[in-house]
Amino acid sequence: MSSKFEQANTLVAQKKYKKALLILRKIKPATYESIGLEVVCLFNEKKYQLAKIKMELTLNLTSSEQQTLSVLNNLASVSEQLKQPEQARLYLRKVLEIDSSFNTAAQRMSLIKTAFSLQDYASVEEYAPLLINISEYSLVALLILANSAIKIEKNELAVNYLSRIDGEIRTKGGVEIDQQNLIHLLNAYDKIKAFKKKQSLLSFLEPKFKHESWFNEVQTRTFKHQPPQKSGAVSSKLMHASPLHKNTNGILPSIDSVTGNTVQTVVAIKNLKKALETMGADFSSELAIIEKDGDIVVRCLGDNLTEEQFMRVPLICMPLVNDYRFSIDTDGNLCTEAKKVMINPQASHIMALLTDMYNRAQKLQNWRNSYPLFALAGFDDIVNKLLAAKSSARSYTKYYAVTANDITDNAILNSFFSSRVFNFSYAYLRHAGIKTKNNNEMGFIPIIELANHKMGTCGFDTDTKSNSLKAYAASGKAEREMFVQYNLDDPLVTLLTYGFVDVSAPWIYTIPLVLKTRSGLTLEVQNHKATLTPSEIPNHLNGLAHYLPANVVRKNNTVHISKLIIPNSQNHHNLKIVLTYILEKIDLEGIYVNSTLLEREIDYLEQQLLVLNKTYWRELNALVQDQLNAIPSIAASQLTELCEFSLQHIHNYINQSGATLKR
Repeated sequence: MSSKFEQANTLVAQKKYKKALLILRKIKPATYESIGLEVVCLFNEKKYQLAKIKMELTLNLTSSEQQTLSVLNNLASVSEQLKQPEQARLYLRKVLEIDSSFNTAAQRMSLIKTAFSLQDYASVEEYAPLLINISEYSLVALLILANSAIKIEKNELAVNYLSRIDGEIRTKGGVEIDQQNLIHLLNAYDKIKAFKKKQSLLSFLEPKFKHESWFNEVQTRTFKHQPPQKSGAVSSKLMHASPLHKNTNGILPSIDSVTGNTVQTVVAIKNLKKALETMGADFSSELAIIEKDGDIVVRCLGDNLTEEQFMRVPLICMPLVNDYRFSIDTDGNLCTEAKKVMINPQASHIMALLTDMYNRAQKLQNWRNSYPLFALAGFDDIVNKLLAAKSSARSYTKYYAVTANDITDNAILNSFFSSRVFNFSYAYLRHAGIKTKNNNEMGFIPIIELANHKMGTCGFDTDTKSNSLKAYAASGKAEREMFVQYNLDDPLVTLLTYGFVDVSAPWIYTIPLVLKTRSGLTLEVQNHKATLTPSEIPNHLNGLAHYLPANVVRKNNTVHISKLIIPNSQNHHNLKIVLTYILEKIDLEGIYVNSTLLEREIDYLEQQLLVLNKTYWRELNALVQDQLNAIPSIAASQLTELCEFSLQHIHNYINQSGATLKR
């Protein structure tokens, strides 16, 4: 152990926490032990939020399961103290993922209490049953299970739990019941109108508790307010799941046949799929491709408990953009012409079939009518405001036209292709025997591209063993839509790239802005999506790769930051961790060795960032609402949804993080 750590440890033993912090900040790189000691100091200095941030960093530095459990337990406790129940629930779940034995019964009990308070009854049903067999926790666990069942209208299940409690009380002569739990039990009986059971239990307990004032009060109040009884002791309401849709013969629809109401489009998809299979592609027998009026949806016919591979398409089947010349004919259809010298000539037949599918489904015509920047032709003020939120605005302004008649074929083609092509690296192409002089090539991903984008679901897997691109379906119920995560995008990027607002996104990129530190630095923040390479990420920040900016460069008193992300409420702490990383990285003067100054600076920057982003989305929303009747309905609906989502996202972040905004 370093001499600095030993010196700090001695100071902590002497309760000289501020001095210890000054020394601990100088230990580079930080270790599990040094950050752990820093947490102790921050706790004793009552810097609870900063202590929590530092504690989260130690999760990436633990060297044993026991250390990880210790950190997670402490994080759960701190989250409860900070009134962050969602975070407490998250950490308690992680504890049980590591150790689900009786050794973590106390944490399991804390989890189901927290889950119940958050109305997360599914978690109660998942984690509580084990506690029923532990006498210390059995009664409370059964009560929580019963009340959860009542909340979701599973009254027969609630009766079973309450009857078990009743039986245990009678078996043990009522020795384990106290005032609070008895009241909870009686209230549960009231909710399901089991009045006879309630009276019977009170009568049983009366000899033991009749001399205690609390019991008499409960008994008097119970019978005074009891509703009139009806025949039939207990009423119950059960929720039934809808049966799977089946054909008239009772058999689930066959995946081998693509279905739809436009014959030519269905035939085009079948031809493409068959050609891909001939070239070695695999498609799950539970994969369904369903077309309706040109719209195509990919569905999973079966239930899956885990994610499963649903499509595998060899790289030789992928038409590369640079191999073709594209144009649009007078009917708005896509025309493709293969070049004489091609990088991947094996895919030329697939490109012809893909083009036919696009045209049969009228993909280009539909894209021209629905893409937001085309629909907003002539609304300069709204488009300028919308694109002001992107550092890469120039890549989108080329799609905008003053009038609908000014929309060019190139704008249609480039924006359409951007929504569906995949970036293949030089190394991956070479491994498959496809030679190119470029560092990467953009290519189409036939059939796979029919699955819509959604954040948080399964992504792609570039398999070098089979030289194929694989797509996976997330777990879920039968007949669900299959989604694929194409990129780490926020709702604004999905609107500008794919033409829809992805409300499943777990974050929003901050708008380009300028922040000021109390120490006099100017932070110029962009929102480029690039991330650090794995080798560039500090060990204690490995879990935050997507949040960290790729570039943080200080020149004199100006700092250039390539991006900052506002996380969702469940991951709100990640923003403060990133701000801590940035401030410590640019701290040439050693100002932020002082933990109090560091914490104040983080709060100061966070406040500016939230105010500026909230103001932007309010202003854009006001522009949209002022011209709501003039804007094409599709664009108006999308922009309203985008603004409302972003404002709600910021609102949820503020509520969960405890951030305060100056008015």
